[in-house]
Amino acid sequence: MACRLSDDQVELLFKAVLGSIVASKNNGQPYSPEGFMRDFYTMIFNASGDRDNALDYVQHIPRMIASAYGSEENIADYLTDSGVDFNALNKLRKEFKDIENVVSFLGLNSNVNEVVEQIIEESNPSTSVIPTEVYTEIEQKDVELKKQAYKAGNNFTATPESGLAVFNQEAKEYDGAIATDNIPDPDPAKKTYYAVVRKLNELMDKYNFQTADNVKLNNVKGIYMKLVKANTIAEDELYVSDRAYINQNEENKAKHNATGLALVYTDKAGNILYFDQEGNITTKEEGGRLAYGKLRNVYTDRSGQRYIPRVQTVEELISKSDKTEEDIKTIQEQRANEIDVLDAARSFVINNPGESLVFSITRRRW
Repeated sequence: MACRLSDDQVELLFKAVLGSIVASKNNGQPYSPEGFMRDFYTMIFNASGDRDNALDYVQHIPRMIASAYGSEENIADYLTDSGVDFNALNKLRKEFKDIENVVSFLGLNSNVNEVVEQIIEESNPSTSVIPTEVYTEIEQKDVELKKQAYKAGNNFTATPESGLAVFNQEAKEYDGAIATDNIPDPDPAKKTYYAVVRKLNELMDKYNFQTADNVKLNNVKGIYMKLVKANTIAEDELYVSDRAYINQNEENKAKHNATGLALVYTDKAGNILYFDQEGNITTKEEGGRLAYGKLRNVYTDRSGQRYIPRVQTVEELISKSDKTEEDIKTIQEQRANEIDVLDAARSFVINNPGESLVFSITRRRW
C-alpha cells in the first residue's frame, strides 16, 4: 500500500528530488531516477537506521520526478535530454503502491508482516494525503476515458492545443476528463493555484464564458493574469520547486532575477489577488496565497524553425480531423501568432523593469 506522508514530509522530499535533478543538470551529468532512488534509500537508512522509513520515502519518488518535469521547462528539457523513460517511471509509480515492489527494486530482503504496517504515524496531520484507493480509481478512470476518446476517433494527447496555455497544469488535458480528478502536484504550495484553475474553469463553463473577463468571483468581477518579473514575488510566496531552484546556486538565482517571469492572478486594474485553499478570493493578511503560472518558452531548432515544446504541434492539430486548405492556413497562422505573442511579451517585461502585461484568461487553455 502507499503510505502517508505529512505535508512537511512531502515538501522536504520534493525539495530533495528537485535538488538532485538541478545538481545533476548543473554538473553536466545525465539524470538517473533509478540511481537517485537507490542512493536516497541508502542515505535515509544510514542516517536513521529505519528501513521502513527509507522505503516509505522511496515509494513516492517516481511521481515526484514526474511532477518536477512539469514544474519548470528547463527541468523538462534536461530530463528529456537525459533520456529519462517516463513510461518506465510511470510503471514504477504504479508498482510502488505495493511496498514489496519497492523492496524488490532495491534488492532488499523483505518481511511482509513488517512492511505492510503503517510506516509513518502522524498524530495530527495537517492535510490528508491521497490514499492508494483514490490513485487506483483515478488511473482506472483515465484508462476508460482514453478508450472512449480512441473509440470516438480522437487522438489522445496529454498536451494543450494552444501555445498560450500556461506552463503549470494538472495531469490531464483531454475531452471527458474531470478537473477535480487530477492527481495533485506534490508541492503543497500549489494547492491554491490548482483550486483557482478549477474554480475559474467551472464558472466559465457554467456561464459559457470564453474568457474570465466577466467572471465574478466573490466580490471581484473580471479575473486576469499579469505577466511580471518573477523576482517581484517575495521568496516565501514562491512555489517549493522555484525556491529550491533559485537557492541551488548563484547562477540559478541570477537567471531567476534577470529573465524569470510569472503570470499572477489580478483584477481588471492589475491588483494582485490572494486566494484561500478552496480558490476563493481573500487577503494576504487573512492567510491568502498568491497564485501564479508560467509563460511558455519559444525555441529555435537547427533549421531555424521556431517552436513551442510540450504543446500539440501544427501537424497534430491538422491531423485530428479532415481540414480544408483554409483550416490548415488558419492553424498555421494561429501558431505563428502564439509564438510572436510569447516572444514579444517576454521581451517587453524583461527589457522594461517595473512594467507588466495583463492577459485575459481563456477557458481551459491557460
